[in-house]
This record gives sequence, structure tokens and C-alpha cells, in this order.
Amino acid sequence: FRFLIFESESLFKSLSFNNEKLAYIFAIPIIFLISHLLSKVLFIDASNVTIDSVARRILIEKGGFNPKKGLFVLLLTSFNIGFGVPVGREGPIAKLGGVLSGLFCKLLKFERINLPIYLTCGVSSALSATFNAPIASIIFGLEIILGKVNTYVLIPLIVSCGTASFFARHFLGDFTAFDVPKLACSDEAMLLLPVAGMFFSIFPFVFTLLLDYFEIVHFKLRRHWGFFVLIFGAVVGVTVSAFPEIAGVGYESVEKLFFGEITHNTLLIAIAKLFCLILSFGSGVFGGVLAPSIFIGAFSG
Repeated sequence: FRFLIFESESLFKSLSFNNEKLAYIFAIPIIFLISHLLSKVLFIDASNVTIDSVARRILIEKGGFNPKKGLFVLLLTSFNIGFGVPVGREGPIAKLGGVLSGLFCKLLKFERINLPIYLTCGVSSALSATFNAPIASIIFGLEIILGKVNTYVLIPLIVSCGTASFFARHFLGDFTAFDVPKLACSDEAMLLLPVAGMFFSIFPFVFTLLLDYFEIVHFKLRRHWGFFVLIFGAVVGVTVSAFPEIAGVGYESVEKLFFGEITHNTLLIAIAKLFCLILSFGSGVFGGVLAPSIFIGAFSG
């Protein structure tokens, strides 16, 4: 998946002729339209794959992931990120972990009652590999997906996440997702953190509210939806051109923020990322929401 993203970025840079800001304006609307047409032609549900949707499917439906959609989402997401669409990569990675573990369980004919454990191991190990964070991924599997802690689920998660992290460190290198400088927090700032937490909680509320509204708009405009997808893509392209920090996953911009290389218009950049994420998800463009959430939290902070 990382290789596909890298190749897509290289392709975009070769086509942009060293003017990426201008290229975003033309490339992103085309990406939006391609995603819409492919979903329509291949009869694939355009609803986005998020980590919470993967968790619900594991817990309630005991898997049942569509391998065709999983591969389709993976390919399109790598293409989208490479061409600057401001979406994340963790949702599709979690989906891939669920798909592969589901196929593995089907091949070995595990009992259906045990599927949630093995599917959770697949999703958590995929996140462990991409973030180089086995402990956080174990906690994610226990808290977000399974919702319980005992040795019966803890030991398989430790084994799978530890193994995934080992292989990822061998092939991708042993480093964290972010290079963070030495930081300190004053006592005065501690008093503001509850207020900051309340402020940040507005973003997921607005995101969910507007995304639900987009579904209503999609239903009303379904006959001409392709045209509106192109318009939304143009708006996202112009916004990314104006704020290139929000392009793609955006982890490099978060690192620059940590080191004080980006100091102006940070809240405006966070709002631009949220705005483009809503338009992208509402238009049926595939990608993840976890990386944009990290980005929005960092810049609004």
C-alpha cells in the first residue's frame, strides 16, 4: 500500500511539471469523477471505509468483508492520496487487515464464534504495522472493537500486533509515525486543556452532521450526481491549491508544525482540511478519516 502511494505521488509529480498547486486544480476533479464512475460501473458501494465501520462489521456481523471492494478501496485510496486528495490511509489499511484475516479464517475453517477475535487481530496488526505502534494497536482492538479484556483475546492480539510490528520495522524501518522534538507543558497551559478538549470535540460533531446532510443531498440530486461530484472535486482542488499543507495524508505538515516551521493560519488550515474531507467523503471518494483527524487536531491545537 505504501509502495502504491509512493508510485502515485511520483506519477503526479511527473505530470504536474513542477507546478503542483496548479495541478491540484485540474487533477483532483478528475480523480473525483473517476472514483464516481468506477463505483457506478463496478456496482461497488461508494460509502467510505472508516475504522469504526470496520469495527462494527466485526462485532455485529462477524466479518463478511467484500474482498472486491477491499482491493478496490485500496487501489483507489493510494491513487487519491498520491494525487493530493486530503484523505487518510488507515481506514483502508484496517479494511485490508479485516479482508485478509477473513479469507484466512475461511481457508482454515475457523468456528464462526471465534471470528471476531481473529478479525480484530487482522485489523489491529495492520494498524500496528502502519503506525509502528503495537501497544496502541492492542489497546485499540480491546477497547474499540471487542470491548472486553481477558487473556483469551489479549494473548492473540499481543502475538499478532507484535509480529506485524516486527515485519514492518524490517521492511519500513524502525521509526515512529512522527518525529517530535522535546516538548514541555506549563502549569498554566494545563488549565486550558479541558477547554481545548471541548473545542476539539466540535470537529467530529460537525463532520458527522455534515456527512449525514450530504447523504440527503445525494438522494435529492442522484440523477445528476456525477456533475455535482465534478463540482465538489473542483472546490477541493482549489482549496488544496490554496492550502497545499492539507494535500494527501498530511503527516509531513504535522511534523513541520511540531518544529515551528508552520506558524500562521493554522486554524484556517485545519478548517480547510475538515471542509475538503467532508466534500471528499460526501462525493464517494475513498480514503481514511484517522490521519485527517490527527491533522485537524494538531493544527487546531
